[in-house]
Amino acid sequence: MLWRSIAYQIETHALQSEPGPQACGTKHRERNVTGKEALLGWTRRRVVRMFGPVADILHRVHIAAPPQKVFDLITTPEGVAVWWTEDCTCEPRAGSEAIFRFVGGNVVFRMRIDEFEPGRRVAWTCVGDYDEWNDTTLSWDLEPTEDGGVVLNFAHRGWATTEKEYPECNASWGNLLHMVKDHLEGKPIDVHPSGRAKT
Repeated sequence: MLWRSIAYQIETHALQSEPGPQACGTKHRERNVTGKEALLGWTRRRVVRMFGPVADILHRVHIAAPPQKVFDLITTPEGVAVWWTEDCTCEPRAGSEAIFRFVGGNVVFRMRIDEFEPGRRVAWTCVGDYDEWNDTTLSWDLEPTEDGGVVLNFAHRGWATTEKEYPECNASWGNLLHMVKDHLEGKPIDVHPSGRAKT
């Protein structure tokens, strides 16, 4: 914990107070990454590799919909457009790269698809281009229930600090998962994550 604390304190004092894009696509803002930020981001990732991550984000939600419908909503461009971003590219296979774009492509999250089991599980590793997320992993595990629905277990693991954007991203993921639930259960989604009203 000491080295993690030291790394974070160095970063906190060195960086400007200007916030970057919010982590989960709700109110992204453009940001130019400086050389100092890139170096400090590398330092933080090294701390994670040496001493382990500080925290994970975990959410669990029951959805009254078949597992395959839930899976399709979180893994296809048409599904992701409903609850996260309308500008994405992804192929339904392990080893491919999914790209999620915001703010006209000025904010980009690139995910390597590590596991892809239709109706059961998908797992990603963030490989760019936003430093707070780089090298973190995201997984979606679906457990069928006796009532014909599914329990969706979501994890975003490997965070280097619980400061900065972690709290907001934690809350945002919870909100996004309930948007997935509401859509599949036939409830209206009033506001798209981009901030644009849905029609």
